[in-house]
Amino acid sequence: MRGNPTEFDTLIVRPSARPECGIVYDPLDVAAALEVKFSGVYSQDVPAALKALFEQIRAKHPHIQCVYVTVCENPRFKFRITTERLGFPAFTLTG
Repeated sequence: MRGNPTEFDTLIVRPSARPECGIVYDPLDVAAALEVKFSGVYSQDVPAALKALFEQIRAKHPHIQCVYVTVCENPRFKFRITTERLGFPAFTLTG
């Protein structure tokens, strides 16, 4: 996304979006940014860092929805990302 150095796993963009160099989207064309992990996180620093990143995106672009998705996660892991911990929607497909 132009103006943000972070690479997101998936961006949901307008059908009419025309990315620069085929990969850099104008934030006005972005509806949602998704961070996707296969098996969650393994560090206590990751949830806070991801929350800060999502907050930066929303501060600059309130129309962009930020979402975290993990395919599987150990529900007993102390630092697993949840909607409550992140402050943004967080989904685990299998537990």
